[in-house]
Amino acid sequence: MEYLLIPLGCALASLKVTVQSKFSKNGTHTLSQNLFFTAIMFLTISLIFLPTLFDGGISSTTVFYAALVGGLSFLYQIFYVMALSLGRMTLTVIINNFGMLVPMIVSVVVVGDTLTPFICIGAVLALVSLCLTVANKKGKKSAGVGEGAKWLILSLLVFLTNGFAATAQKMYTARAGADFQIFEFVCIAYMFASAFCFAALAVSAPKEKRQGIKITDRKTVLLGACVGMALGIFQCVNTLAISLIPGSIYYPVYNCGTSLMLALIGAVLFKERFTLRQYIGIAIGVIAILLLCI
Repeated sequence: MEYLLIPLGCALASLKVTVQSKFSKNGTHTLSQNLFFTAIMFLTISLIFLPTLFDGGISSTTVFYAALVGGLSFLYQIFYVMALSLGRMTLTVIINNFGMLVPMIVSVVVVGDTLTPFICIGAVLALVSLCLTVANKKGKKSAGVGEGAKWLILSLLVFLTNGFAATAQKMYTARAGADFQIFEFVCIAYMFASAFCFAALAVSAPKEKRQGIKITDRKTVLLGACVGMALGIFQCVNTLAISLIPGSIYYPVYNCGTSLMLALIGAVLFKERFTLRQYIGIAIGVIAILLLCI
């Protein structure tokens, strides 16, 4: 019965990215509007987990790493929204999922974990997938990707910030020991992320308001709250699944399942079309994700 948590997790993650992509692809959205949307999303998640803060004391280790993850999550989501606005969702998600390489590399270099053949092959395939998906047969920008260079730079920033956020989470689980407080950690991290968004908004909004741009509206609040609820529920499902399902089964099936589900949504909902080379690149990317999870 616990294995039903995997498709549920895939569906929630896909819902979050789909709504976020739909919002970002509206060409009228400015930086401040994206910041406001992301702030509402983070605030909603922190409110979901707020009751856990009243269960007992909060350790300084939890607060420190939550602040670090909150800052990285803020950067990650802003880069993610901007990348989704310029390029196709399927390709952006594939590059985002390669972010798992960062904590793996840190684990090998810093902690001394074993570098398995699967990780080596997966890393090489990830690079091959990236090369195949970002250029068409003539080596030009991918058709339909929009501003190719900007999209690629933003996607690589998504890859890095996602990877470093995962690394910080891994460091927290390793160093927290008896102070490990997962739900409190999630709540505080998203509080910090929301605060960073509102701080950035305070800087960017006045200029846009002087230009007559409306920053806030009911639709943005609703969409941000919906994405936040989906992500918050996903955090609960993900935590429960990890505790019940072996990682060797959960991570490969979840990551590949989400990638394939979003590729299908991209083709049906966003009418995304690719060259043969890009289809091969996406397939290799999914295989790479599978190997990296083993």
